[in-house]
Amino acid sequence: MSVQEFINRLLEITQSQGPALQGQNVYNIPTEAVTLIASQTDINEAMAIASEYVPPTIILEALSSGYGASSQFDPNNPEESRARVMGGLDTPQYLGIVDDNYVSPKGADANDYYFATDAVDLISGKSPDVIADVQADLVNIGLLSPGQFVPGVWQERDAIAFTKVLALQNSLGVPAGKKATSWEEAIDVLLNTTLPSYQQERVYLAPDYNKVAKSINSLFASELGREPEQYELQLLANQYNADTKAKFSQEEELKAVGAMPEVVTGEQLMEGSYGNHAITEVEAKIEEEGLTAIDPSARLYDTFRSITEKERERLGRSADIQKSNQLILNSIIGAPWNR
Repeated sequence: MSVQEFINRLLEITQSQGPALQGQNVYNIPTEAVTLIASQTDINEAMAIASEYVPPTIILEALSSGYGASSQFDPNNPEESRARVMGGLDTPQYLGIVDDNYVSPKGADANDYYFATDAVDLISGKSPDVIADVQADLVNIGLLSPGQFVPGVWQERDAIAFTKVLALQNSLGVPAGKKATSWEEAIDVLLNTTLPSYQQERVYLAPDYNKVAKSINSLFASELGREPEQYELQLLANQYNADTKAKFSQEEELKAVGAMPEVVTGEQLMEGSYGNHAITEVEAKIEEEGLTAIDPSARLYDTFRSITEKERERLGRSADIQKSNQLILNSIIGAPWNR
């Protein structure tokens, strides 16, 4: 089916609805929607855009009621065109790129191709658990999003997404009598070839050296009453930079773990237990590797205290001696015979 044929079918269905009955609505495709759909060269992309504007029932009907090569929808006579389809004068078309002359990789006999109606008939009668399993596959492939469908219930949105699976299977080939299960091959292909989505990586920028040096100078002045030696300044600045980079790398690594796509199962859909994947995976990695938060400023201060320990002890003893001397001096000055 071409994009133009798809548009023709959408217009045919909407323009032949007739006057609205009480309690019913007549749907008209917005002009901007037609323009956007027509700008696509791929039928799957056209379907994706159409699903944002057109009710799923109309899309499914458009995919189900095709036209032969000798018949085109006449927008000036929509009711006649629709009558030809409903009367069987125009035959439905296969999903995807195949036609009666297509030879699949499985050979000329594997031509029991799928129609759009199969997207409903193959799944709708299954048990809720089986339907949920198929829906989970569609989520993992990227054709459905959680929250946009009812788990275990096969509806129009599910069927529209499933037509893309059937279209691929048509290209791969559908052996006679195997339509009930052949589509599972396309599911496997899509699950194993769907490209993951990547988060844009941040670039690490080292902290401003002058700003770090000023902080170190202030620390030495307040704690020791002097400026740091050049080797002390370089040692602490290098450590601060290394710890800042380690903190950045750790945060990016945990972010990447949380951004990994969740593989949803049908059981999770039915239980509603999906969606906490990011938190669970990040917490598991933190526990497994014993990760703790990296605080570059705290680590710098610890190193400062370590390399200046003897100096601080010496200054402390000196301060204690001065304090003792002052106490003695005060006691002498304050002695009774001096009053």
